[in-house]
Formats: sequence, structure tokens, C-alpha cells
Amino acid sequence: GVPGAGGGAGGEGIGISRGGGLKLAPNAAVVGDPGVNLADNSAVGIDYADNADVTGNLDAIKAVETGTGAVTIKVAAPAVVTGDADANASGDGINASATTGLVTITTAAGSKVQGVNGISATSSGAAGAGDIIVIDADGTTTSTGADGIVATVSNAASAGSVKVTGDGAISSAANGVNVSNLGTGSTTVTYDGAITAATNGVLVANARGAATVTTSKTIDAGTVGIQATNTGGGVSVSTTGLITGKATSGIVAASSGGNVTIDNDGDIGTGGDHVGADGVSATINSGSG
Repeated sequence: GVPGAGGGAGGEGIGISRGGGLKLAPNAAVVGDPGVNLADNSAVGIDYADNADVTGNLDAIKAVETGTGAVTIKVAAPAVVTGDADANASGDGINASATTGLVTITTAAGSKVQGVNGISATSSGAAGAGDIIVIDADGTTTSTGADGIVATVSNAASAGSVKVTGDGAISSAANGVNVSNLGTGSTTVTYDGAITAATNGVLVANARGAATVTTSKTIDAGTVGIQATNTGGGVSVSTTGLITGKATSGIVAASSGGNVTIDNDGDIGTGGDHVGADGVSATINSGSG
């Protein structure tokens, strides 16, 4: 493993760019601008196992795969991963992207990740069927300026699916969990941690594949507790946790190309603190063509 590193003023803590794959497992603290900056262009991919604190004025951990390889990032406890350490509103805790390979991000219980976005994962290519972004956040995730966890499939030709799971607490300046899947694959969010968010607790926007959201802990959101929309497939929302009355709406689910199912076994607001609009809203848009 890499013992650790420290960058000078404006320098990377660990910076590696190559074309044959990367595998690192630092066991000592890393500080830099960014903290860790990895780039690869191969079918081998990037495998980064973080065992110690990482601090970056920009991203704390950044990994970009422009070949067909996968990106895997694992954060062990009790590591603290801090992006945007200089508080200039630029830099995520973890920022990982791949063209067609699988992006996997795992944070262990007892770890902490924070940045403008806490965790950001992007798939940009025309990936085949199967999982393309998998995030399992059992550690604490904090957003200082945008979303706690954000996952994006940006290519409409992608058939890849997105999965977000975890039971770590999320505190976010915008959305707690934000998934945008423009391809044909499905999106599944199964989150068992408490979510505190200035805007939406969970926000899912799918283009065609099925969108499924399941939560079990309290969501304290400023706009909508859970909002899931799909322009070409079904939407399913299930929750057993409280959605506080701070939200304008508790659950909003809509589809233009499939069924909408909502199973709500948790309270939405209270008698003295109710949501301002709909507790539960389900819409199927049939279109006009």
C-alpha cells in the first residue's frame, strides 16, 4: 500500500495518471489540493482502498476512468474524508466517474465523508445492461453546498442500473440523495439512515427503467421528503420512517410511462407540524400523442 503523502501549496497529496490500471491502499493521512487525484485509461480500472484521513482543498478523493475499466473506492473506519477543506465551495468528498465501467463506492460504518457534494458518482458512456453505479454508504455523509449523495447516468444510450443503499446519516445543503438516470436502466434507492436535507430528502429522476425508493428512518427535508419521477417506466415508493412537517410535501411520485405505487407506513408530519401541501401525491401522465 501507499504509506501516505502530503502535497505542498496547491499540490496533490497523491496524483497518478496512467493507462494500465491503478490499485492503491494508503494507510496514513493524505493532504493535498486535491487530496487524491487518480486518472486511468484502460480496461483494468481504478481500485482505491482508503484506510486513513484524506483532506483536499478541492476534491478529497477523485478518480476518473476514461477507458472501459471500473472504479472502486472503499473508505474504511474511522477514516475522515474531507473535500473543500478551505471552504471555497469547490470540492467533493468523493468524486468518481467512469465511461462504461462500474463505479462502486463503499463507506464503512464509523467513517465520515464530506464536501460540497459528499459522494458523487457519474457514468458517462453507453454502458451495457447490469449495475453501472453502486453506492453503499454506511458511514456519515455531509454535504456543505450541494447534495449528500449524487449519482448520474448522463448517456441516454446507457442500459446501466443505479443502486444506492446504506444506513449512515446524511446531512445535506441541498438534496440528501439525488439520482438522475437518463438511460434505459433501473434505479433503486434503499436507504436505512436518517436524512436531513435543505431541499429534497430523496430525489430520483429516471428516463425509462423502473424507479424504486425504500426508506425506513426519519427524513427531515425542506421541500419534499421523497420525490420520484419517471418519463418512461414505473415508480414505486415505500417508507416506514417519519417525514417531518418541515417538508412542503411528504411523498411525490409521478410517471409518464408506467404504474405508480406508494406504500407509506410512516407518519408524514404531526398534528402540530404538518406539511404545507400534499402528504402523498401520485400522478400518472398519459400524454397527448
